[in-house]
Amino acid sequence: MKKGFFLTVGLALFMWSKKTASHEDVISAGAYSFDNWMKANDDKRVTICKAESKKEFTSLKEASEAVNFMVKYPENLKDNKLLGIFVSHFNTLTLLFDNGFYITQRKSNIVPDYSNFDAPRLITVNKFAGMGGEPHINDFDTDKKPRPGFAEWYEDGVVYSVFGDTIPLAKLINIADSMKNCLEHNE
Repeated sequence: MKKGFFLTVGLALFMWSKKTASHEDVISAGAYSFDNWMKANDDKRVTICKAESKKEFTSLKEASEAVNFMVKYPENLKDNKLLGIFVSHFNTLTLLFDNGFYITQRKSNIVPDYSNFDAPRLITVNKFAGMGGEPHINDFDTDKKPRPGFAEWYEDGVVYSVFGDTIPLAKLINIADSMKNCLEHNE
C-alpha cells in the first residue's frame, strides 16, 4: 500500500457518508474533497461537519449515549478548543477542535490487524496496537498534497483515530494515551 493510506476508514466514513444537507450544500461546503478539508480553516471545517452529520451534540455524555459506546476525550489537550461534537450516519463520532486537530471514534466488530498494513509506523496506545504517521506532503501523485499526522488504534470494540494537520506523531500518541472515558472528563 502507498504511504497515503492513512485516510482511515473512520475519516472516510465521516467525509463520504449519507448527507442530511442538500447535495448542493454539501458540495459547496467542500465535503467531498479531502483536499478541501485540508485547506479549510476552522469555520469551514465546522460547516463541513454540520453538512456531513446526522446530529451535532453539545455534551460528550449525550454523544456517548447516541453512538452506544463510551466516548473518549483527551485529558492533556489544553491548547485546543473543542468546536463541535458530530455523529455521521455510520455512527462515527468526530470531535472537532481548532488548529487542525480532530478525533474520530467508531464502533467496529472487526479487529484490525495493524501488522498487515503498510503504514508509516506501527504504534502502541495504552498497550493497544495501532498505526500512525507524521504529517507530510504525499508522494504518490504529482500534486504533492498535505496530509495530517495520525494515530489509530483499536480498543474494546472501538477504532480511535487522532489527527493533526501539523502535529508530530509523538505528540499525537501522547494525546491518544491521555484519552479517558468522557464521564471521567469535566465538560
